[in-house]
Amino acid sequence: MKTWKYCSFNSISRYCILIISALILTTVSCKSPEKKKTVNEEKISKKMEQVKNDLHDIIILEKTEMESKADSVINNFNNQLEKLEANMKKGNNKMSSKSEEMLNKLKAERDTLAMKLNKIESETDKNWDSLKAELNHDIKQFSSGVKDFFRKNK
Repeated sequence: MKTWKYCSFNSISRYCILIISALILTTVSCKSPEKKKTVNEEKISKKMEQVKNDLHDIIILEKTEMESKADSVINNFNNQLEKLEANMKKGNNKMSSKSEEMLNKLKAERDTLAMKLNKIESETDKNWDSLKAELNHDIKQFSSGVKDFFRKNK
């Protein structure tokens, strides 16, 4: 107890305050990386949300472009079909059974393509890539069939 004998209450309280302050600083500094981690997680979360929104906007644009592309091919087919039917009425020409079969197949493909176009708006972003690939394939196939048909049946 001799050591405490020379220490005043004031110096002991300063010593205790110094130790408590050191403990508080240590505790706060230990939490600091955790706070930094939380701040970084929030920043990453915000960036991910922004990327998700940007991707959604891109998909909406792609859907609009796909609809426009398909509508153009379908309208082209319908216009050429009207001209063909008008020419056949004027000349009283008949189509061969093979050509009629091919035309009926093209009409069915047109209707199927139109039905798929109606699905575009309700399609989720997750499934968009597979539907987009399917529609691109169908549009190319339909467009090629239309060109072949009308080249042979002018």
